[in-house]
Amino acid sequence: MAVKRVLKIRSKRIPHALLGISIPKYMHEYMTLYVCAKGITKSRVVRQFVDDWYKTQRITETDDKLVAEIATRMIDNYRSEFEDKDYPFEQYKKDMEADLQASSLKRVYIDMILAQVAL
Repeated sequence: MAVKRVLKIRSKRIPHALLGISIPKYMHEYMTLYVCAKGITKSRVVRQFVDDWYKTQRITETDDKLVAEIATRMIDNYRSEFEDKDYPFEQYKKDMEADLQASSLKRVYIDMILAQVAL
């Protein structure tokens, strides 16, 4: 017998990722005291800080600007470290693509970066 799905609820929650940081002990102790006094969680304090930072950065640091900055750094790195060595530029790009993938960048950003990386 097939079970009829009664509730057709879809989560409206934004996908999340875990961001782990290390902070000095004195900051942790104060944050613990603060959240106990305010009746909130440490996650809420950190999330608010990161949210404020994100909103500020998005004004001046656009995706296109950051992509161009990464591409420029890759070109400069190749020129200063590898251009005179037996390391073909196309191999360097492939290796950098693997590094970008390992850093968990979205594929669309990787493609944008690599499209700008040329000698």
